[in-house]
Amino acid sequence: MSTDIDILALRNNDNFIVTDERELPCKNFHALQIWYNFNITVLSAGTFSDVTFEEIGLWVGALETVEDDTFSSMADTVQMLSFDIQKLDDTFPFHIIETMSNLVVLDLTANKIHTFPENLSSSSLEVLVLGENRLQKLPEKPFNLLPKLNAVDLGDTQLRVLPKDLFINNPNIQSVMLRGNNLSNLTKDTFSFSSNKMEWLQLRWNNVGLVEEGTFDGLIYIVLFFF
Repeated sequence: MSTDIDILALRNNDNFIVTDERELPCKNFHALQIWYNFNITVLSAGTFSDVTFEEIGLWVGALETVEDDTFSSMADTVQMLSFDIQKLDDTFPFHIIETMSNLVVLDLTANKIHTFPENLSSSSLEVLVLGENRLQKLPEKPFNLLPKLNAVDLGDTQLRVLPKDLFINNPNIQSVMLRGNNLSNLTKDTFSFSSNKMEWLQLRWNNVGLVEEGTFDGLIYIVLFFF
């Protein structure tokens, strides 16, 4: 049986480590939550030892580094990783995502990521949140290796142009957030959705001046905000 661990504030810990010394009642837990902790800067390979979680959330802090093997003990159990308002940059190990066979949510809101990861791959990921990072641009077909993706948030990432066929290989996509960018032209090649489940496309707070005819053809439900 899994248990919740909720840690609201940790102080005087540069590197948070979960070990047997903490006298935990078991090694399999549902959730770890850490709020407003500015002492944790690194999650190292030995941080969790053999302790597993289904959900890990660190919200508002100074986390700068996540090492490759940090989550090796829970590759088959972790379903959500959320590191919001931290200091993670392009060194974040996106390549480990494909080893997490049950990961559903990856939320990296408001970090210091400038480059969208090449070849981001996951057979299970459904929700990807990269809002409030300074991406500025996307690679070609950035979501091709995320077959179960149904929601993506790229709001406030300073995007100016979107690549063609952005979601052509995402049959489950339902929600796309592109608010607060610098998009000016929308073409029919951009939103060639292969999904018949698409419900929500948010373009609020952009500089849209041109929408090419046929841009949103084939969409069943759509809510557009250009203002």
